[in-house]
Amino acid sequence: WGLDLKSGACFERCPSKFAGHPRVHLRWGNSCKKPHVDRLGFARESMDLVLDDGDHFPLSNEITLVHFWPFVKKGGYYVIEDVATGARQATGRYGCRAALRGFPERCGFAPGGFAQLVRNRTSLGDEARAIIEEADTVLVDTLPGHRNLDAFRERMGVTWMRDQVDHNSHLVVLRKRTEARRHPNRDPDPDPDPNPNPNAPRRGGRR
Repeated sequence: WGLDLKSGACFERCPSKFAGHPRVHLRWGNSCKKPHVDRLGFARESMDLVLDDGDHFPLSNEITLVHFWPFVKKGGYYVIEDVATGARQATGRYGCRAALRGFPERCGFAPGGFAQLVRNRTSLGDEARAIIEEADTVLVDTLPGHRNLDAFRERMGVTWMRDQVDHNSHLVVLRKRTEARRHPNRDPDPDPDPNPNPNAPRRGGRR
């Protein structure tokens, strides 16, 4: 299944491109609009993988995550592409006229290596924060080992890349846990040690 805006690049060329692939189904809509997502009719926990390669604004990534996370199976994955680090926190981009004039502090850049989507708890809504905290979540840098970094930087331009650390080619990978994560300060131990004596041998031979 693929979803794109009717004004997106895929709208014109994708139907003919995938015409010979009967298992590929294209739908048109906005992943940030709940009525559009509801019209798709996807079943809860029916997908092994959901890949978000849509709008790269942090807020759009967050809203799409909230809308599509219910479709991921337990043990399945949700991947967000093109996540920026050290970028302008409002836009996820690096271009800023004030920085070109010598005033980068006016641009609202995040600290180097900082990905707002996964590290700025105060910027996330309650639903997105709960998803990220309950899932097995990792931030992946795709550039280590790149064999032609200078050409890549030139192709990306100042909008999408500052240097090898701060660029928008990171991935956020979330795995939906098969069992809920336990919180030591909130959840009781489901299998408490029957021998509370700290000097006695513990189960499994541990002390």
